Amino acid sequence: MPESLAIPASAAIQNIPIDQIRPSAHQVRRDFDESGIKSLAESIEKEGLIQPITVRKVDEGFELV
Repeated sequence: MPESLAIPASAAIQNIPIDQIRPSAHQVRRDFDESGIKSLAESIEKEGLIQPITVRKVDEGFELV
């Protein structure tokens, strides 16, 4: 793999407790459909998450990118 495409060790896949992840302050959406969020949560709980999410380390935990 060319060096410019190498993944840094800090970008490794990790399991992070959900309570340590917060929304980004730059998230433009502010209103979310509660029934849609509940349905999504139930689906993730039942089926799992197919694609990892990207977060960055912040002062106290992690923030969605």
